[in-house]
Amino acid sequence: MLSSRLMFAALAASCFTPIVSAQLVWSPQLGAPFPIARHESALAFDPVGGGLVLFGGSTNLPVDPNDTWRWTGGVWQQLNPVAAPPARYGPRLATDTARNAVVLFGGVAFNFALPQIMVSLNDTWEWNGSNWIQRFPSTNPPPRSGHALAYDAGRGVTVMFGGFDITAATSTYFADTWEWDGVNWTLRVPTTPMSPLTNHSMAYDAARGVVVMADGIGPSRGTWEWNGVAWTPRGPCPTGYGARLAYDGARNRVVWYGGADNQGYALPIGVWEWDGLAWTQRAIAVSPPPRFWHMMAFEPVTEQIVVFGGRDDSQPSLQQRKGDTWTLGPVYRATTTPFGVACGGAAGPLTIATADRPWLGTTLTVDWTNTPAGSVVLLAFGWSRQVWLGVPLPLPLGAIGMPGCSLLVSLDYFEARATMGSTLQQLVVLPYVAAVLGLELSLQGFGLDPAANPAGITASNGIALRLGGL
Repeated sequence: MLSSRLMFAALAASCFTPIVSAQLVWSPQLGAPFPIARHESALAFDPVGGGLVLFGGSTNLPVDPNDTWRWTGGVWQQLNPVAAPPARYGPRLATDTARNAVVLFGGVAFNFALPQIMVSLNDTWEWNGSNWIQRFPSTNPPPRSGHALAYDAGRGVTVMFGGFDITAATSTYFADTWEWDGVNWTLRVPTTPMSPLTNHSMAYDAARGVVVMADGIGPSRGTWEWNGVAWTPRGPCPTGYGARLAYDGARNRVVWYGGADNQGYALPIGVWEWDGLAWTQRAIAVSPPPRFWHMMAFEPVTEQIVVFGGRDDSQPSLQQRKGDTWTLGPVYRATTTPFGVACGGAAGPLTIATADRPWLGTTLTVDWTNTPAGSVVLLAFGWSRQVWLGVPLPLPLGAIGMPGCSLLVSLDYFEARATMGSTLQQLVVLPYVAAVLGLELSLQGFGLDPAANPAGITASNGIALRLGGL
């Protein structure tokens, strides 16, 4: 494991690096144009067109629009699809990454000129990156809004729970679970009975393979997880309602933002994160104005959570609906970048790789392949890829009997491991040392392989780790 003394040794090299207590930052996005202010719209990642796609919502216009917008590169762009769902507020979107489609279900058709006419909807549409296509399944869930929708990538289905039908003389509240496979809706019968819930939110936790549901109004309010068979209660959730959840795929956290009290006054609930065990409130220096019924989604290209719009009934009537855009992300983002070329060993080129992000305070798994069996490998840690002891890098090693090999990183620290076969997993603990946040730490492996070359040593490729803070 990486000794903490390596991190402390970096303090001298990084003495001018500021120590930051808050690891997340909100950033207002000020570029025009913006969609008109609204609440109860829907926002999801567009796997074909890129960015995030927004549809529907309730505005101050006499008739709500059925406009479609895309957020990409820090800019909103209004799209003009040939077909689009009818105008509505309260629809829900989920991104089916297997079929490259954004799934839309339900909502309420509402006309301010005829406020007595409100119709709950149960139509299913899909966005293909450039157009909306209506689907006509043989089985449809009952009409509703206030429901929650999330795509379960592990099982390849879009999951829906709860909501209510405002059309009926006495509103009908639902406690049903449905799944959409791209062809039909299927009513699921969980092994755990559920009670009605509305105005809640869901997100798929990819790291743990479950759908997380939280918030809402109703007897089932709290935190739940769906594994395809049962809803498992996971304890209480933050106070308020009308919040939104999104899964941060870079930090492997379900993120909660916003919410209101029972009078519709937005509360400064802020940001909370679910790690599978508990909700933790995050301290952030500057936050957007409080809101609920906003739109929120994770944009995987920029690795930011995007929030648009929402509502706050404590504001004057014309300001209830919001039209601002904010992004949320880490101050220091953890990245992993392979570089350089491995040289040949007896079993093939010695390689190292990691699927983990180098977040300080976590453990990194380094996967070795083509290791010399029954020998020793050394993992080198370097704070530089440019120079070591005054010698420029990369440094060819052919002159010392390692043809085709190069030294890629400064040799600041080593860890040795004995090998049993041709593969090895090595755990690297990254202790939290604030002064190294944002710095680059690079890795390279070396193997004692007498059959490989005259020096009996092979060298791997390199991995550049940008150290980030969760």
